[in-house]
Amino acid sequence: MKNRLYGLLALLAGTLILGTGCSDDESGRTLLAAKTNLTLAKYCNAEDGLTSVVWKKGEQAALVVEGPGRTEPVFAEPILPGTERSLFLFNVTAPRDPVAVAAWWPADAQVTCEDGVLKTSIPAAQDGTVSPILLVGHTTGVVNSYEGVDMELSQLGCTMYIRLIQNSYKVTRAVIEANGGEMIGGEVSVRMTDWNVTASAPQVTVTPAVPVDCAAGGQTLVALLAPVDLSSGYTVTLYDGDTEVDKLVDNTPVRLAQGGKVDTAEAEKLPTQLLFCGNNTACVIEVGSEPPADYRNAVVWRWDSRSVAPVLGISESQCRVGEGKPVDNNRKLLLSGATGWCVLYDRQTDGILWWSTSCPQVHSSDLLPNDRVVLACSSGADANCNKVQVYDLGQNNKVLCQYDLESAHGVVWNESTQRLYAIGGKSLKIYKLKNWESDTPELEEERTVETPKNSVHDLTAVNSHSLCIAGKSAYVYNTASGTFSELTHFSACTALKSVNYNEDTGEAWYTDATVPEGDQDWTTQTLRHTSNVKSGEADLLIRIPDLSVYKVRVLRW
Repeated sequence: MKNRLYGLLALLAGTLILGTGCSDDESGRTLLAAKTNLTLAKYCNAEDGLTSVVWKKGEQAALVVEGPGRTEPVFAEPILPGTERSLFLFNVTAPRDPVAVAAWWPADAQVTCEDGVLKTSIPAAQDGTVSPILLVGHTTGVVNSYEGVDMELSQLGCTMYIRLIQNSYKVTRAVIEANGGEMIGGEVSVRMTDWNVTASAPQVTVTPAVPVDCAAGGQTLVALLAPVDLSSGYTVTLYDGDTEVDKLVDNTPVRLAQGGKVDTAEAEKLPTQLLFCGNNTACVIEVGSEPPADYRNAVVWRWDSRSVAPVLGISESQCRVGEGKPVDNNRKLLLSGATGWCVLYDRQTDGILWWSTSCPQVHSSDLLPNDRVVLACSSGADANCNKVQVYDLGQNNKVLCQYDLESAHGVVWNESTQRLYAIGGKSLKIYKLKNWESDTPELEEERTVETPKNSVHDLTAVNSHSLCIAGKSAYVYNTASGTFSELTHFSACTALKSVNYNEDTGEAWYTDATVPEGDQDWTTQTLRHTSNVKSGEADLLIRIPDLSVYKVRVLRW
């Protein structure tokens, strides 16, 4: 080891002598030997930990000295590979006086230097993998002094860990922005003299390769941001598809330190959104921690079903709406009335994308693969009653196929099992798709399951393997085991019209006509919420005094 050090010192001495013999150019800069110690700092990784790196044999570091115009970096290999800190010998054109110096690794990173400003990028569009890795350091010194210069190279960006709360949604992307308007990504410029950092993009969007399912809890998304100071903090907006599901907000000043990390604030839960239908009206209201004293003050969307009368060719008196089912990530609604009509409504364009009036006593609907739709038509004298009907969204009012189901009241397509579930009377029917790629698709009944009680009225998806069945009481059906479990909060209910159950939180929103309210014996004027479907705790109530409501659906929990 001693002989090795003597050899290194001899080499260094010879190099320094060579450097001092070079002549200055007109700018006072000359080719000098720069003895440089570079240390690789640990950097934050996507797994919420730190990654250590060492200098490898044959690997290079890049070094640049501040100067006018475009300055090209110089490269050198570590003298002591296998360690985090190594001595390097660079031959660099520089003044003999103190000067700003920067170095980075990997040496082939996309970094340029012009007029003393380093330029690189922190992508405004990221995938949550913390890339690119760019460790950078800087100092000011006399590059050919006996002591040389010393730099620690740390990740240029600041790593943000976006902590996701347990919820029923999936996060398909997260959008980060500074509340004070600072730029946090894109093209990044670093002034070498004072290490002042500026960026060009006001937002950084993280889109993971696979949507993050928040049902399990403890999930994290990761973003790399420019190392700048945020005068008023930041906001992270979370999306499930095009639907905004949560915000994480910190309004205090935040420093995004180079090589550092920031943990997001707790999610600021957005208000619950409820869709309900009654008479000639469909409404969406927002509900915070306290129920609104007057629901009309909480309305964010209202639709008059009589507006479709000209499209359907029916009278306005036939346009009573009973169910609204959100589909396509809440972008569209299947709206239907037991008077015999159903439409696919586009919330963004306020347009009708498809319709049918061949569906007497329609009580429920859902989308199927290949742009098809299924309807459940309940009891009545019409030949199309007591049926499960299939339509193509490219053809209005044309039934492709239909199947008997006494008192059909609910249909749900399950993407995971690739099965259609339909309820009526005391039956849960399970269908497979047959000849689905053809012009003559069919539903093939796989089996019929007897429900615990008769008069089932509502069928909703709980998750990929569970359904909620309600009418007289309410039960969860496990599609894998084929078993039912009772939600005891509803044991005394004999006329549940809709139940939306959140298994992750234990809560439910529902409508109950056990004691009828409104103008029919199957309607209510109260939206009900329980925080625990297995307890007898009192409900939170929202009164709807001017409408006779049939069903409620949750757009956002």
